[in-house]
Amino acid sequence: MSFTPWEDWITPERTFAVSETVVGARWLKNSHYASLVTKDAVCDRIRERFDDRRPSVDKENPDITFHIHIDGSSVKWYVDFSGKSLCKRGYRVVSTEVYVGEHIAAAVLLRSEWGKRLIAGDGPEPLIDPFCGSGTFLIEAALMETDTAPGLINPSRFAF
Repeated sequence: MSFTPWEDWITPERTFAVSETVVGARWLKNSHYASLVTKDAVCDRIRERFDDRRPSVDKENPDITFHIHIDGSSVKWYVDFSGKSLCKRGYRVVSTEVYVGEHIAAAVLLRSEWGKRLIAGDGPEPLIDPFCGSGTFLIEAALMETDTAPGLINPSRFAF
């Protein structure tokens, strides 16, 4: 019997989460069961290697995410080192009701004449945001103008 060396990726000081995708696995009654078994395997292995200490599960902002993919009778697991997706920019301290997501606002700006001028290097162009509810368009424009990549706002969210 071989064991997965979970300790190569995680220690008791780090947090983790397990996600799953299940396709065509009639033998599996509940898709979340795969995540629970994997979580238990990780914790058991880490306890064996680190004097009964184990990592915590954090579904919102884990240090490491393990992903289980089940397709019929094939089971594969992956380690996700990227963290949260770039559409969750991380510059909002307080959650606000946003009608346009940050990634959509950035895409609209890039497709607009303002964005085309910015890409061409024609210099800063005034931008007026008639909506200006939560300032998403203006914040994204400022980030573009200052050449600030979305991932640089909060680099600690990446697992690598």
